[in-house]
Amino acid sequence: MSDTKKSLEISRRPFLKAAGLGGAMAALPTIAEAAASRGPILDFEKANEDLVNNFCWDWAKRDVELLISYLAEDLEYLMFEGSPLINGHEGFRKTMSAFFDRGEDFRWDIHRSHTMGDIVINERTDYFNMKDGSVLPGSPYHILGVFLVREGKIQRWYDYNIKGGETGFFKSDKFFAEPPA
Repeated sequence: MSDTKKSLEISRRPFLKAAGLGGAMAALPTIAEAAASRGPILDFEKANEDLVNNFCWDWAKRDVELLISYLAEDLEYLMFEGSPLINGHEGFRKTMSAFFDRGEDFRWDIHRSHTMGDIVINERTDYFNMKDGSVLPGSPYHILGVFLVREGKIQRWYDYNIKGGETGFFKSDKFFAEPPA
């Protein structure tokens, strides 16, 4: 593959991801209208939506193992645009354990949720209050979550900040810091 072609493919990838996110956000009203007009939600779609909603609400418990019980072993999680992917149970456990140890009160308010087949899209606000009395910079976060559910587990999970732009939290390394010794 030529360097020019490889460069073009690499630079296209962020563009295509952004275009997909824009399409998903633009489609939310259409999805809601379609869901309302198509008739009752299918049983497996309701189960997928319930799974994702319960997963989101269980963040308040700050229990990594409980949250892992919702996730497929081959999980792929994008915490925010530009972050490295978190892969699998071990990657999730490693990333979240230190964060949860520092947390005091987490809450995710789901504003709306739509399901189409194995895909669940939710709009929510995430709140993170820490034990030292602080809140994460930029908190609360207005989030668009996109979840792929397969065989009763969340296999892919991508979160996008609806407000646009990066917050101080996303620019820092505080989230990934090790717990104090």
